Amino acid sequence: MSPTELTALLHREIPLAAAIGLRVENLSEHGLQVSGPFAANQNLHGTLFAGSIYCFATLASWTLVHALCQEAGLAAAVVLQEGNIRYLKPITDQPQALANMPEPAAKARFLQMLRERGKGRLSVEATLTQNGEPAAVFIGQFVAVREHES
Repeated sequence: MSPTELTALLHREIPLAAAIGLRVENLSEHGLQVSGPFAANQNLHGTLFAGSIYCFATLASWTLVHALCQEAGLAAAVVLQEGNIRYLKPITDQPQALANMPEPAAKARFLQMLRERGKGRLSVEATLTQNGEPAAVFIGQFVAVREHES
């Protein structure tokens, strides 16, 4: 799926993505990058709202897992099982999150379990930066359950 198609999917399936102005910028061998407008996501201190930071990181990671399933030809429902975030410094400009591509072995295990058992788990790390340095680091454990064709 293209970044435009992934953005449309997010806006359709997860309305919050549209409300915060999230858009998929790029999907590559490094991961999936999303961005959005600062003005719609700032808090009263003139920095990015912590809830928006969490949303950008979570949605980038969820979209990456969804795209991996689609790329493998596996229709699956993807959900966040557990998510943890560390806020390292304030963000005062446009939010950009990069969900890092999992290591090849972890990705292969996830897809194999999804194919063979109908369920797979995958850990994804996402980072938001400020002036090129990490400002927030998210680690999410995602579960994908294969959807049966009818």
